[in-house]
Amino acid sequence: MLMKYVFGFLVGIVAIVIMIVLIVSDPGSNKQTTTKPSITLTDYVDATDGVRFTTSGPIIANEEYQQVKLTITPKNRTIEIVQGYSGKVIDVTVLPNTSDAYNAFIGALNGSGYVSISKKADKAGEESTACATGKRYAYQVLNEGSEVNRLWSTSCGVGTFGGNNSQVRSLFEKQFPEYKKLTEKVTI
Repeated sequence: MLMKYVFGFLVGIVAIVIMIVLIVSDPGSNKQTTTKPSITLTDYVDATDGVRFTTSGPIIANEEYQQVKLTITPKNRTIEIVQGYSGKVIDVTVLPNTSDAYNAFIGALNGSGYVSISKKADKAGEESTACATGKRYAYQVLNEGSEVNRLWSTSCGVGTFGGNNSQVRSLFEKQFPEYKKLTEKVTI
């Protein structure tokens, strides 16, 4: 019977020591954590000359492959219809824009998560091969014609983009009052 009390006492002491060690030590101190910087589209506005939203069709024959590129800058709104994988522009429409309209648009894109990175971005794979039979969407921030930020998503649900795809697409399309007419021959 005495043995049970001694054993119970030792178990209690060990439990107390373990709790003290756990409380005093910092279990996270050996872990390396990485955090992605929290950025907003408005962080880019001063150094940006535009944003672009591109819809690409499925991987099909070169003659039938198409893209629609919508580019918005403080001065212009441009829609390009692209044919084939070499990027041949077959139709372009350019409309004027104002700084005030551009800033309102940038604010709306920011609220839609235009530069938000998906939590699954590290598992997204390659943009060029993802969702080969569906649509691919690219979300670009441009500076002097070059990309300073690029995210992407697909109709298959993979990608690096973490914002609201349908809202962003709608915001871009609504920058062109005759969007449906301008894209009526596109078969994406």
